[in-house]
Parts: sequence; C-alpha cells; structure tokens
Amino acid sequence: MLSTGPYKVESFRPSDELVLVKNDQWDADTDPARHQYADKWVFKFNADPDQTDQIMLSDNAQSQTSLSTDLVASNYTEAQDKLGDRLVQQSQQCTSFLYPDYSKTDMAFRKALAYAYPYEDAWTAGGSLPGVTRTHATTIMPPGMAGKPDYYVDGEEISFDLDKAKEYLAESETDPTVTMIYYESDPLAVAAQDVITKGFEDAGFTVNAIGVTESPYATWLSPDDPTNKKLNVRGVAWCSDWPSALTFIPPLFRGDAAYDTGYFSEDDINSRIDEIPTLPQEEQADAWGSLDEQIMTDYFPAIPLANYNTLFTFGSKIGNPSGDEASGAPNYKNLYVMQ
Repeated sequence: MLSTGPYKVESFRPSDELVLVKNDQWDADTDPARHQYADKWVFKFNADPDQTDQIMLSDNAQSQTSLSTDLVASNYTEAQDKLGDRLVQQSQQCTSFLYPDYSKTDMAFRKALAYAYPYEDAWTAGGSLPGVTRTHATTIMPPGMAGKPDYYVDGEEISFDLDKAKEYLAESETDPTVTMIYYESDPLAVAAQDVITKGFEDAGFTVNAIGVTESPYATWLSPDDPTNKKLNVRGVAWCSDWPSALTFIPPLFRGDAAYDTGYFSEDDINSRIDEIPTLPQEEQADAWGSLDEQIMTDYFPAIPLANYNTLFTFGSKIGNPSGDEASGAPNYKNLYVMQ
C-alpha cells in the first residue's frame, strides 16, 4: 500500500523555512518503517552556521529540542567537550574527484597529479577537518555502498608524495602544465587553491589557476564555454541518490554523462555500465565493485580525493541522536523529544 508519509507540509517559504505537521491521513500499520514521534518539524534554511553552533552549544531552551546538520569545523573541539554523544560524525555517500581531461593527459600525468595533491593541507585550508569531515578516498564508490571494493591502484594508498609525483611526471609525455579553475568568491576556496598550486608546482608542474566568480560547475558542465576549453584539469563531487553504484558510476564514468567532467570514455567500460543493470539483482553490487576497480586500475581517469563526513549536533532533549548512513542525514524517523 502506498504511504504518503507521517508528516505533511503546513507552510513553506523557499530558501527560508519548511514546517511539517502530523499527517492525519497516514496509517502507521501500513508504514512500519517510519514513525510520528514529533508533533512538528521546523526546518530553517540559510541560517548563519556560527550562530547556529553557538545555539546548539548553549543548551538553552531553543537548542534542547533542536538539531543541526553542519557543525563548523572550528567548533569541533568545543562540541566534543560539551555535547558528548550528542555530537555525531556521520559518513555520507559522497566522493570528490580531481578529473583530468582524459583526451589531453596520459596515465603517468594523472598519477603524478594524484601524488602531488596535498590532501590534508588542502582540506584544512578549505575549512574541513582531516580524518573527521574529510577522509582519504581510495575507490570510486564511497564507504557503506553495497559492493564497494577494497583495493589500491598502486598497491598502497595514494597520498601526498613529491618523490613519486616527480617520478611519474618524468614518465609522462603530457605537457606538465595544469590549467584549472577555482571559486574566487570563496576565501576558503582561494586558500585551498593556494595550497594545491604549491603542491603541484613543488612536484614540477606549471600551474595556471583561473579564478571564476560563479560555481566552477557552471564552467565544468558547459563544453562550449571558452574557459572550459582551456582546462585540462577539472573536478567533481558526487553523492548517491541511494546506496547503489548504479547512481554513482554511470553519471561520472559513462561516456557523454553530464558529470563526466574529464570526458572519459572507453567502449569496454560503457558496455559494462549498460550490462550490469541487466544482471540478476544479487550479482549487481559485486559487479559494480569489480567495474570500479577496472576503471581505476586500467585507466585511472580521475583522482579520488575525499570521502565526506558530516557533523550533526543534537539538543539535550532529543532522543536517539543518530545518523542514517544510507542517506547521510540525521535518522529523522527515529528521533523523538524527551519530556
């Protein structure tokens, strides 16, 4: 039987607030996976992050029945001390990539970039916490995804290593010039780019970093954009709609996919992407995992940079403070207010 859900919209102001109240047409007997514990949910959008953190850390009347889905990294230590198990580190079904242009670069160039990328320093400069909100990605598929394989392209985790970067760059027949863009309207993005540029230059690359005032995706996703045509290194960050590689690998690695920002296309990979969804369902997860390894081992078209974690904070009267790994969100359906 179709469920319309335990809550319905009472009011909605785009970019400001959504209010949900109990749905009197919902039948709990037909929808045992969800609950109607809270009388009302009020979602606030575009709230000031630091102000929100201070409210959550204060344990005042407002914070006690509230939760926040994005703790500012600089407040992490204080939140650990004050909130204890009401601070939840939740993994997300997300991976970010550096995506060199496949037709303009060879594998040695791409591996040189991978070892020249200053992962933890770039995350820190960009406002993330290494090991907490950002962790090293070693595969296409993120942690928690069905069929995620365990392998290392070079036999060990790729990390910042200038000696290896220089070795691969010496093997490469690609011009050692990196042309990329960064979001110059965001001071954190500027700081991160400065760190990335230094890492690449220390490895022997020449870096042409171009500042843009719109989201980089506005350039990356426009093949005819004059700036985009100059680039040989782009990027992409992707989160799954549900924890299956069907929503992850095809959008990024099938030829002509919108978010294939490196323009990677190989016939054997395209054919396998089309074939896997036709396999018996119980075989598909492992098949996607094998394809993940094949793409990265045979072609190394993109450099997995990071898997994402989010920091949730819960008020002292919120019961069962927890997250949902499949959605990368608070476990809304099982939260309740303690009297």
